[in-house]
Amino acid sequence: MTPRSERTPMNSSGWFLDSGQLNEIAKWREVIGGITTNQVILFSKEGIYDIPTHMAAMCELVGDNFPISLELPDSAASVDEMIGLAQYYHDRHPTNTVIKVPIIPDDPKGLKVIALLAGAGIRTNATIGINAGQLFLAAEAARKFAGEGACYISLFWGRAQESFERGESQAPQDVLDATLTYLANHQLDTRIIIGSIRQPQHVIDAFAGGADIVTVPPKIFEKIMFTTRGKETLDEFDAAYRNVQNDPRLILR
Repeated sequence: MTPRSERTPMNSSGWFLDSGQLNEIAKWREVIGGITTNQVILFSKEGIYDIPTHMAAMCELVGDNFPISLELPDSAASVDEMIGLAQYYHDRHPTNTVIKVPIIPDDPKGLKVIALLAGAGIRTNATIGINAGQLFLAAEAARKFAGEGACYISLFWGRAQESFERGESQAPQDVLDATLTYLANHQLDTRIIIGSIRQPQHVIDAFAGGADIVTVPPKIFEKIMFTTRGKETLDEFDAAYRNVQNDPRLILR
């Protein structure tokens, strides 16, 4: 058996919000334990280009000691450029900033950046993980993390499934299982984030499989919350109250 019981339990919400929209952050603030963003979310979907100002607004909204993952924007940048940008955001928001570093498929540069940042006490989130080997290596790169909080490795569930269907990787459930085994056997405290969530069942499957965190887009949060039968039942209960709310016999307080 894998000694997974040796992994330290989470002491915060395992639900992260995959969004940079302030209104969505405020909407789900009470149940989320962190935020993840990327270039597609910020630039293409949400039209956010002034990243330092927006990062400050997010930090003001959620408060200190709340992880917000910002992705390094260009995998072609040099190691020095990546480190410099990461240090800039860490210096501005040290208790919030988590630097998302891409696992580059044809270059170990991302692993080097993770190791350098982790050694400097800057939290990292190794992103675009597709197969188990990539996640093992990313976790090893962050092994000597010298700061407070946690480093993360992100398995892209939906994209891993697509890779599996192409014959390039295991199914995401198997990747998660293998990664949990590796982390436990090698005494790594790196947390596993499941991203690339395409449907509510992905969230349930990821948590059931042992994921520490699932980062969920706002639309999937809405789908998880809504059931037709639940809405019908709530309407029935509300109607029962409204039918008697003006009855003098009713006492509520």
